[in-house]
Amino acid sequence: MGSTGKLTHIGRGGEARMVDVSAKPATERVAIAEGRVTMNEKTLALVRSDRSDLKKFEKLKLHQLDTGDQPDIFDGFFKDHSIDIRTGELLGRYIAEERDSARLFRSCYEQLVAAGNGSANATSESLQSLDAKVDALCRAVDELRQIVVAQAMPAPTRKSRAAS
Repeated sequence: MGSTGKLTHIGRGGEARMVDVSAKPATERVAIAEGRVTMNEKTLALVRSDRSDLKKFEKLKLHQLDTGDQPDIFDGFFKDHSIDIRTGELLGRYIAEERDSARLFRSCYEQLVAAGNGSANATSESLQSLDAKVDALCRAVDELRQIVVAQAMPAPTRKSRAAS
C-alpha cells in the first residue's frame, strides 16, 4: 500500500499494474504456496511404477502434445468474437504456455529416446570393460596365490637334497 492507504499495484479499473520499486531497500521474503494434483488411480499407479520414463511418456502420450505447425486443440479458441481484450490476453498467454510445455515435453521425450538408443551400446561397452577388468583381477589373484604357495613351501635342506 502507498502512503495514501490505497493499493499501488491496482489501477482504477481493477487491473494489475507495474510499480517502480527500485528505490526500496532489498528485503528477504518468504512465500508459501500450496497446490493439489488430482488424477485417476491408474495414472497414479503408472507414474509410481518401475517403468522407464520413456515408457511413461509413451503411455501418457505426453510426446504427442506438440503438433508442431499442425492444428492443435487450441486452434478454435479465438473463433468466439465476443471475447473481451483482457480475456483474450489471458487466454493467449495460457495457450502460449501450454504449447511451450508441449514443446518441452517433446524435447524431453526425444532426449529419452536418444539416451535409450545409445544406452544399449554404452551398456555393452561398459560390460566389456568390466569383464576385462575382472579377467585382469582374476589373473592377478592367481599370480598372488602362486607366490604365496611357493613361499609357504619349506626350502629344501642339505639332507633332503642328499637323499634325492
